[in-house]
Amino acid sequence: MKKLFIKKSKCPYSYKNDRNKIVFGSVLTLHTFGRDLKWNPHIHRLVCEEAFDTKKNKMKNYSFISYEKLRKTWMYQVLDLFSKQKLKHFHYLK
Repeated sequence: MKKLFIKKSKCPYSYKNDRNKIVFGSVLTLHTFGRDLKWNPHIHRLVCEEAFDTKKNKMKNYSFISYEKLRKTWMYQVLDLFSKQKLKHFHYLK
């Protein structure tokens, strides 16, 4: 069986469990227009209620995930990716 390696995150909001190596799953879709066909880029995210425990090699049920923590994690990761692109005026936009 192939081992999964989880990269440690510097984000204080990230969902991580380094002791048990819990891996969460999600699906993201990017929508560029709203219902009225005006420019409205936004993302929909579906998050699994179960996560994979690589240490025990089994699924674990999670009935609650904090929306605020998930939102802050997403914001941090996107801004971190953009900051690495060396975009002009990024810090002003941020």
